[in-house]
Amino acid sequence: MTIRVAAVGDIHMGPDSEGLLRPAFETLSDCADLLLLAGDLT
Repeated sequence: MTIRVAAVGDIHMGPDSEGLLRPAFETLSDCADLLLLAGDLT
């Protein structure tokens, strides 16, 4: 069994960032089974 892991950390977003990562998250399941959000998420 293989589990594909995507990991990101230290994501800093502001009011002008709304929707910026939406395309990446919408297609994430095509390349990863698990998303690890680590670090400073602000």
